Amino acid sequence: MATPLHFRLAEQHDIPAITRILNQSIAAGGQNAFTEPVTEADRANWITHHPADRWPVFMIESDDQVVGWCSFSPYRPERRSLSGLIEISYYLDFTVHGQGIGSATIDFMLEEAQRRGFRHLFAVTMDTNIPSIRLLEKKGFDHWAHLPEVAILRDPNVKSNLSKKSARLVSSCNQTTGTQSTRILGCFACQCVS
Repeated sequence: MATPLHFRLAEQHDIPAITRILNQSIAAGGQNAFTEPVTEADRANWITHHPADRWPVFMIESDDQVVGWCSFSPYRPERRSLSGLIEISYYLDFTVHGQGIGSATIDFMLEEAQRRGFRHLFAVTMDTNIPSIRLLEKKGFDHWAHLPEVAILRDPNVKSNLSKKSARLVSSCNQTTGTQSTRILGCFACQCVS
């Protein structure tokens, strides 16, 4: 990655870029649990549930161009005992895949999580999203649970033999921060329906 990245808080004018990049991933199939493209109105509503002071969404820029976005989200916020469990999400424009931007994004998110006092991070990804799984494992995330055949994808481009894949999610401690924190990688298996 030759050009330095800039991470900034997302604003309303970023909704078209957030939507476009997420829809690239949806159209590719097998990368997330969305089955239909999202609209800018969907994402505008979604971002209202991500106040910058608590659940920020960050835009990722390179050479003054938006190349992706990432976010922190609460997990079951109505259950206080789970308040320390934070989901991370990240999406990159397909034109920048394979350039180290995903790795730099996870590094940024880990630093930002520590700065904000988030102790337990997890990511959920389809088991067909091998590049994301490898990236998360490289960054110290481990598998923590087994959720076989939970996602039903109606994508004719996804091969049916994926329906037998399993998912694992295993917790781990991050010893580098000096505090008990957990990085969790969740892989959902897919059941394909034609």
